Amino acid sequence: MQLHDFLSTIITLLKEHSSLFKQLADRQNNSPQPLQLISPPKDEILDLKQFRDLMNIGPSTYRRRILDGTFVPKLIGGKKYFLKSEIEHLIRHKENKKPKKPK
Repeated sequence: MQLHDFLSTIITLLKEHSSLFKQLADRQNNSPQPLQLISPPKDEILDLKQFRDLMNIGPSTYRRRILDGTFVPKLIGGKKYFLKSEIEHLIRHKENKKPKKPK
């Protein structure tokens, strides 16, 4: 019964707003380029090893930073990954950091 109500609502909306759909179709057909949806740029996914190599840190430092909340990985399929766009500020901070002077 719910499917029938849903379909009848869709048909009613199509009948009421048919002129809008016709205008949209005409605009799509008459424009030199078809309308395109803007898609977000692809983000690079880094696994644990790639992330540690990029940040140049060891396992113990990585664990400390996870515990103190500096690094927050994403869970994808039960594994931890990092999105490069989300850690770019950490990478820039690491590059701009002055090296320690030897004693």
